[in-house]
Amino acid sequence: MDSRARIRAAHEQHVTGHAGCQWYEVLLALYPVFPATIFLATLAPSTHDHRLLQGRTVLEVLVVVVPIVAAQTFANDLLVALAVFLSLAAAVAYTFSTSPAKNVVVETSGRDGVTLVRSIVGLSTAVAILAVDFHVFPRRFAKTEEFGWSLMDVGAAGFLLINALVDMRPNAVRSVRTVLRETCVLLALGCARLLSLPAIDYQQHASEYGVHCNFFFVLAFTKIICGPWCWSVSAAGAAAAACCCTALQHCCTALLQDWVFSSQLRDSLVSGNREAVVGATGYVALYCWGAALGKVVLRQKSGGTAYEHSARSLARGCAVAAAGAGAVLWLLVSVLRLQPSRRLVNAPFIIWMVFVFLLFTGLASSVEAALKARGHNREVVPRVLRAINKHQLLFFLAANIMTGLINLSTDTLSVRPPWDLLIIFTYTASLCCAVMLLQGYMTAQKTA
Repeated sequence: MDSRARIRAAHEQHVTGHAGCQWYEVLLALYPVFPATIFLATLAPSTHDHRLLQGRTVLEVLVVVVPIVAAQTFANDLLVALAVFLSLAAAVAYTFSTSPAKNVVVETSGRDGVTLVRSIVGLSTAVAILAVDFHVFPRRFAKTEEFGWSLMDVGAAGFLLINALVDMRPNAVRSVRTVLRETCVLLALGCARLLSLPAIDYQQHASEYGVHCNFFFVLAFTKIICGPWCWSVSAAGAAAAACCCTALQHCCTALLQDWVFSSQLRDSLVSGNREAVVGATGYVALYCWGAALGKVVLRQKSGGTAYEHSARSLARGCAVAAAGAGAVLWLLVSVLRLQPSRRLVNAPFIIWMVFVFLLFTGLASSVEAALKARGHNREVVPRVLRAINKHQLLFFLAANIMTGLINLSTDTLSVRPPWDLLIIFTYTASLCCAVMLLQGYMTAQKTA
């Protein structure tokens, strides 16, 4: 066996057979961005002075990226302590920040909360897809093999759900031609990934989506199947469809889970991609849930001048809805003894994703309302996270390409501290700086 084949086999073994972590560890690993946002907004308000933008960029990358990298690597056993420390730092910064003038009226929309959650999913996924190839990344955070809770399981499903929500925004261009164009782009990316990985002898994990399917194909499938239909129905209609698809997926997985988890040869198109075949209805359910939530969260007042729900009311609504989703999840897991499975995209996994989104959207909207109450009414979300949100698919694609280049040029499993942390941080910081430069260039072009 040559060195490249040996490294590929070692990497495939490294990401196989994991049972996951505790559900609350997933939430704690994603939490650091919330106090980082408060800290930046209160102690280092955003500036449009070009002389200060470079320093501001460095500060944002340090304050936002370091805690996320820490939570997924060397501080993974100290998640509670990290969350408490960051929360206290944010609370002190907020307490001593300058209050607005009493006659200042701040209109909160809730949109910044959605931006924050969407960027958290993008950033944490980018960190994890490289960090998982190093020993410093805890194995319990890697994708689960059959059942369980895991940080990396949240990435793709969360990306799908939140992008369905954004597809429902009132100012979105809604036409069959637009959907077809976006679907073709995703299919092209999926085909490029399908053809390139074997060509360069890159490690693959068949139990993710199957031998031939990948995340880009899943996005294309849900967009073309669900997008045009979800535009034309109400939030209640989309929610009803989501409930029906979730129930149908439960029946499918109950009947077919033994086949999915079996060691049967992947010698046909169907058996080779059985995860994608069985999970198809689950992906549709996730999209419908995202669409239903988007029609509520992004609903505008008559005239389209403002969002119907303020950040404060959105936070309250999400808290109530998250409590409901949490109760259903508890019933499924504790009473019916069902466990979430990202391979099956089963009912507990779907409800788990909805719960995470509602909880984090409520928390992000609370952060937005609190900051705007202090007069930080211009830019609540840090520029780096706004840029990630604006160019999320490009950011994700760049992260995949950089991850591939690093793995092809370095045997990551042989890298030891502190060099592994230096590689992960440099990679993440480079991605963040690049996407900020892109956003800055596009903004300058618009104002020129």
